[in-house]
Amino acid sequence: MKITEQEVFAAQESWAKAIVAIGEMARNGGDYQALTRQVVADLYAFDEREVLFKPTRASETPFRTESVEAVSYFAGNGVVEEDLGFALQLWKDIRFENHNIIFDEHNKAYTMGHYYFYDAESYDELKVEYTMAFCRTKDGKVKLFLHHSSFPYKR
Repeated sequence: MKITEQEVFAAQESWAKAIVAIGEMARNGGDYQALTRQVVADLYAFDEREVLFKPTRASETPFRTESVEAVSYFAGNGVVEEDLGFALQLWKDIRFENHNIIFDEHNKAYTMGHYYFYDAESYDELKVEYTMAFCRTKDGKVKLFLHHSSFPYKR
């Protein structure tokens, strides 16, 4: 079954809500590490295929190809030393602005654009560029298998 535009939007919305939820759970003293492991398992296809993940705030270890490395990036579990936990910054909201979505004959969807992260305390906006690719897993879920994120080039 081909991935639909609505499924891409739903996957992006799930990703945004999950990142916000991780920060909220950490702030409230909950087990945010367990939540992050579940979020990565639910949203990324690590359990079925190779995944390419290039986080925004990563330089010493710029590429993450294992789920435990993705968890480290979002929740700072110490697996990758430079990770402070991107989701722990306490984002209030995340908004996607897709530039385009391409659907291919292999049941994949590729999208790129900007996403905007809003700080929970100041509500300052952080603009980030992304490329995401989604596949349908054996159980019918739509998950990420490619996620590249970077800050816009400044001259």
